[in-house]
Amino acid sequence: MPEETPVSTPAKRDTPLISLEDRGLMVLSGQDTRSFLQGLVTADLDLLVPGRALYSTLLTPQGKFLDDFFLVQPDAEDDNLLWLEASKKRLVPIARRLALYRLRADVKIAALEPVHHVYVSLARDPKELGTDLPPQAGLWCCDPRPSSAGDNAQNRATTPLAEKQPTDQESADQITAAPGTVDERKADLGPAILGPAILGPAILGAAILGSRYYSQQRLDGAPGTDSPAYQAYEQQRIRLGLPDGEQDVEREKSTLLDNGFDHAGAIAWQKGCYMGQEITARMRYRGLAKWDLLPVGLATGNFADFDLGHGEAVTLDGKPVGQLRSCSGNVALARLRLEALSEGLDRLMVHDQPLHLLGRLLGSAEQEATDPLRV
Repeated sequence: MPEETPVSTPAKRDTPLISLEDRGLMVLSGQDTRSFLQGLVTADLDLLVPGRALYSTLLTPQGKFLDDFFLVQPDAEDDNLLWLEASKKRLVPIARRLALYRLRADVKIAALEPVHHVYVSLARDPKELGTDLPPQAGLWCCDPRPSSAGDNAQNRATTPLAEKQPTDQESADQITAAPGTVDERKADLGPAILGPAILGPAILGAAILGSRYYSQQRLDGAPGTDSPAYQAYEQQRIRLGLPDGEQDVEREKSTLLDNGFDHAGAIAWQKGCYMGQEITARMRYRGLAKWDLLPVGLATGNFADFDLGHGEAVTLDGKPVGQLRSCSGNVALARLRLEALSEGLDRLMVHDQPLHLLGRLLGSAEQEATDPLRV
């Protein structure tokens, strides 16, 4: 029999676990935790069940972006014990903001002890997702953000917001299935995998967008954010049009609908009030968004080859219509003015390099097959 791989040694797989040293966890507990967060964050806490994580944001009272993060329920027996994963440098500001609004609510906010390390992977097959890692080693969770966020980028760029927003019923059409089941409406994502109690390949589903893994043990030799594996992960996120709050959004200045968070599944339109809800809802129902964060790419070469990166101006017929945000390889997210884009998607430029919108924007399988930027 082959010798078992020690937990401290990363498995040799095509889609390895990638260490995110800049991410951390805090723990929220107390009998009012859920109701407290329900009135603050943009996601619906009623949809957070064992077996699925939740992607959400925190806003100012004026509806401006503060932070994005993942929420996880690690214990199936305790609905009010939650983990919050965010950028390490934002954990203290988030904790202070939550404490500011806590008042007399029974909510305890603390760093997660013992410290857990955060890993991500592009693993799409259960056999790649740590079959050599025993369940007790940590907690698995799939990335809950819709993998369709980057699809139909052309429609997102040219359709008025009021016309393209989902109905309330469609907005509520999210996974609420019991642990161990897969909602076929989002079968390309798969469920969250939480261990050890319900960890198992049988409930993973196929074609997971990406997985997150929280472990008390550091996996020696796991590639970091300077590795090719992480660049592949970033390029996938960018192609799917998923914003990163640390890289793509101006804190306390940006609104969610101007930066793609509605397409990333961070907003629950069916829930009641939350901090910044009035402005966010008004933008949606009146079609007031003027920008969007869209995946773009170069047909030849990489952005680094042309010394192009975050903040570079995107132009249309010589007039500025936006800026680049996250860049990796030949793909990037660009914050683009929607009104200008309706005039000509095929004439976008960054310096002297033509840009193309990514996603299923060509209208037919034959055209899509010829797209030089097709995944």
